[in-house]
Amino acid sequence: LRITHAKPSDSGNYSCVPTVAERASVNVHVINGKSVRNAITDPCDKIIPVHASITYPT
Repeated sequence: LRITHAKPSDSGNYSCVPTVAERASVNVHVINGKSVRNAITDPCDKIIPVHASITYPT
């Protein structure tokens, strides 16, 4: 999932339902901040197992 120029109204649950794989969902929270660079931390492209959760430290 990539949201360009995300804003708080883009927050919500997003789902992907491929025809040849299991459904996946993610709950996105967009918050206001002064610097986008500080909001993105490594790993920025991690693959997460279905039904798992991940927290990026800030």
